Amino acid sequence: MTKKIKYYSVTPKIVRAGARTTVKIKGLYGHSRFVDDAQYRIVAEAVERKTDGRHPVREEMTVKAKDGQLSVSAFFAAEQEYQLTVFRGSERVECFCIYALESDLYERYPYKGDLHMHTIYSDGIESPEYVAAACREIGCDFIAVTDHHKYAPSVEAQEAYSGVRHDMRIFRGEEIHPLNRPDRPEKYVAVHLLSIGAGSSVNELYSKSGYISEIEELASKTDVPEGVDAFDFASCAWAFEKIKDFGGLSVFCHPYWRIESGYHCSTALAEHLIETKLFDAIEVISGYDNFEVESNTLQASLYWEYARKGIMLPAIGVSDSHGAEAGRCFGWYYTVAFAKSPEFEDIKEGIMNFYSVAAEQMPNAAVRFYGPHRLVKYALFLYREVFPLHDEICAAEGRLMKQYAAFGSGAELERMSGSTDRLYIEVFGRNVD
Repeated sequence: MTKKIKYYSVTPKIVRAGARTTVKIKGLYGHSRFVDDAQYRIVAEAVERKTDGRHPVREEMTVKAKDGQLSVSAFFAAEQEYQLTVFRGSERVECFCIYALESDLYERYPYKGDLHMHTIYSDGIESPEYVAAACREIGCDFIAVTDHHKYAPSVEAQEAYSGVRHDMRIFRGEEIHPLNRPDRPEKYVAVHLLSIGAGSSVNELYSKSGYISEIEELASKTDVPEGVDAFDFASCAWAFEKIKDFGGLSVFCHPYWRIESGYHCSTALAEHLIETKLFDAIEVISGYDNFEVESNTLQASLYWEYARKGIMLPAIGVSDSHGAEAGRCFGWYYTVAFAKSPEFEDIKEGIMNFYSVAAEQMPNAAVRFYGPHRLVKYALFLYREVFPLHDEICAAEGRLMKQYAAFGSGAELERMSGSTDRLYIEVFGRNVD
């Protein structure tokens, strides 16, 4: 967290584009408070030098401090970042950053989440309730536990905190490995899928009879390109359709995951799945270790190649974590979804309507976002100016979630409930609209 975020309060930090807005800047401590009745010069500048043609990209004004704060009225003409640089005499005091948004994005809040992770019920190392609390501790607003072949662990994660009020949204989920024909030696088709937020388990359908004949019938009616097995494609299509039937968000996982024999999913099958757009979102950034980073490079390149062809894919980033304390992948990759609330249906709507970016934040490296350009620009601002405040709140709540899971003490956790909501109300200036 930078010193200016620690030392000053700026309200709002996010404003509507095309409107004049009053921004209040307050020094929080003796060394940062503005001197009452002193004159301060403010230079407001559009970072991208864009305007609406009627307003300048640069304004200057003089304001007098009152009650230790400055009230700065500026016109934020276009969607972009703005700088408000404060001078007292010839001395530069500080430069504060504001982001102006068009109405569609201004009506949405930014929520951080991870939709692919494992627990002791598959190949992870911790229990579902611990994973959920650890995710809140690193700044997640929403998560889904997605154990291999299992739906119940995600339910367990939800139920662990059902007796206490808290702000973390825990969605149901599972990782699905579509099944092969019984006559094949390989049990599974070489594709991994996610079901997020569905009301029932797709994996549990594989324990019932009849699904093979349904897939075979679907395969018989499906034309596939050369190099794609019709049954493999139909098995994936069948699973994606069941996720949809159960109200879930379907995700195509790590298309460039490399194993000893090559890529786990054949490129021909991956490309046909993308071109038919049977799923709701794709892992543009997946949970690869340091020695596997080329897989994420290829997935990002694939995403942009299909965008160039006119096939837009909702983008997410996931850790595919196999342990919050494993020292790898956990917290390195995540999704920022822009939605009207952190509830599942709103997060799903945001992702499916291209209001999401995939984040890559590996140790000792700069953060990178992948997705629509306007969202990437905005996400970089949030990472620098807003998420440090958000994550500080989440860290405290995550520790209290662990305390509740271990000892059953939830009074402090309940008292914190609504803290991130209150932060966003302030950041967006909702209380002064």
